Formats: sequence, C-alpha cells, structure tokens
Amino acid sequence: MAQNSTTTTALILKRHNYKETDRVVTLVTQDWGKVTVIAKGARKLHSSKRGILEPGNLIKGYFVHTKYMPLLTQAEMLEACFPQKVTLEQIRNLQLTLELFDRVLVEEELEHDFYDQLLQIRSRVIQSQHRGQIRHDFDSLLTRLGYPSLKQSEHDSITDYVAHLTEKPMRSWEFLQTATN
Repeated sequence: MAQNSTTTTALILKRHNYKETDRVVTLVTQDWGKVTVIAKGARKLHSSKRGILEPGNLIKGYFVHTKYMPLLTQAEMLEACFPQKVTLEQIRNLQLTLELFDRVLVEEELEHDFYDQLLQIRSRVIQSQHRGQIRHDFDSLLTRLGYPSLKQSEHDSITDYVAHLTEKPMRSWEFLQTATN
C-alpha cells in the first residue's frame, strides 16, 4: 500500500461500530489481502456507505492510506450478498463462511488467485450449493494456505478444525459438519 490513495474491489468480512458515526471494516482485497479500514461517517443517517458496508457484500472501495489505518472514503456496491429473498439458513451459512475466511487469512497477505477462490466459495454458499462441494472447497483453501488437510486431522467439520487451528471457538452457526449416522 505505497500510494496515498487507491481503488480496489473488496469482500466485506465483518464490521463494527466505532465512536459515534464511524465503522471499522475488515475486508479482503485482491491487491492487499485481508485489511482493516475505517469508514468515517458510515453510520450517519444519510451516508451513502451506510447500507453498503454489510458483511458478505462485494464492493469497489476508494481508500486513502494514512499513518495508522486506511480510510474508506467512498464505496460502490458491486454485488450484494443477497439481492432477493433470503432464508435464515442462508444468512447463517454466509456468516460462518465469512468468519472462517477471517480466521484463516493473515493481515495483508494473499496471493491473487486466492481472492478468486474466496469469491467462488462465497458464491456457492449464497447459491446454497451442495455442502459437500463447499466443504471440499474450504479444505482445498486451507491446504493452499499451508494448513494440513481436514482428512489428516481428527476433526469432522471445517469449523471444528479452524477453531482448533486458531485456538479460539467459532461464533457462527455450524453447517459444514458431516452427518454422523
């Protein structure tokens, strides 16, 4: 992030409120990997960024790099995570997916083709594709990131495995667990 200001696409992983009107947003970009930025005034009633900075959305962001934390000055929606009707299960699945991404990715490190793989997994989760395929995609991602395969561990689910790897319990709903019948 050498330039003073740049534009890039980003997948929003999470966000939380900061001060009275600001938001701190964690996102993944193709150019910088996982990065945390501040969106000044994003919680103001008439802010153009207010509804755009939701987890799971794909945005085009305009950033100004400061000494401490990059500022997200403008955001344009490229793809909403759920443009139409959505079920609670779809929301839970996407939330878990974003939490898994957040856990396994390291700040400011990501090879270009990993970004495409993250977007592919996100798309499959949003479209509610077969869980076995999504589980396989996550296992492939973990292996490419340098972690042992899920098959080489004693864990039955990706969420248990990532919780073990990060030594922190997952907060999202469990949906990638294999049936134990």
